[in-house]
Amino acid sequence: MMLTIAQTIVVGKISSPLAANYNSLKSFFGGPALAAIKSPMTIRMAADALQWAVDGDNLTDAELRSIANYIKWLCGKFALQAENMIGVGGSVTTIVPGALRPGRIDFTVSASSYFPTGSTGGSISDFVGYNLDFIRGGLSQSTEVTEPTYFSWNRATAVFACYPALAEGEVIALIPS
Repeated sequence: MMLTIAQTIVVGKISSPLAANYNSLKSFFGGPALAAIKSPMTIRMAADALQWAVDGDNLTDAELRSIANYIKWLCGKFALQAENMIGVGGSVTTIVPGALRPGRIDFTVSASSYFPTGSTGGSISDFVGYNLDFIRGGLSQSTEVTEPTYFSWNRATAVFACYPALAEGEVIALIPS
């Protein structure tokens, strides 16, 4: 979510004491303080400069947005705290690496498998937008290479096709990448 210029000024003014408290805790309990670029004074000066630019009414919207983006960068993690304090922030979702990618599909070809005996493919809607690694009989093929392959994959429509048709007992793996 992009903050308005006025909200960015408030976030900067709130982030400054949050950064100061963080620095104090780090120096009291040991450990490195914030980098000089993220000092509380720098954050406050940038927020005040943006306020003066707004009050002076002599900068374009694009110039004001550039200063606001700089303030947001300066504030770093303190901007999230400040946004929640003034009621404009959302929540931060923890992303577990690989958790958002759909899981691989492994099966042995049979009459009732994911793609049954004799089929040449079908749709894999969970894999829309991903490249595909196709493992057949232990041999890996990928959509990310330029060599000829024995399958085709359309990542926009999720249509998978393989050549020749799947035979009973083959071990297949379809892996989104």
